[in-house]
Amino acid sequence: KDIKAVILDINSPGGTIYGSHAIADGVEYYRTQTKKPVYAFISGMGDSGAYWAAASTDKILADYGSDTG
Repeated sequence: KDIKAVILDINSPGGTIYGSHAIADGVEYYRTQTKKPVYAFISGMGDSGAYWAAASTDKILADYGSDTG
C-alpha cells in the first residue's frame, strides 16, 4: 500500500527481442494488477530493446546526455 509508483532504472544497449518483450509484459502486468504507475529513468543508455521496455511505462525520463532510441 505504501508504494506510490515504480521506477524502472535503465542503462542498457538493448538485448534480445524476447527479453525486452518479457520486461514490457511484466510492466503491463504490474500496472494492470496494482493500478499504479511505472516510470522509466534512462541513465547512460536506453537503446534498442531497452527503449522498447521503457516505452511500455507511463513516462520516460532521461538523464542529460543519455543515448536513447
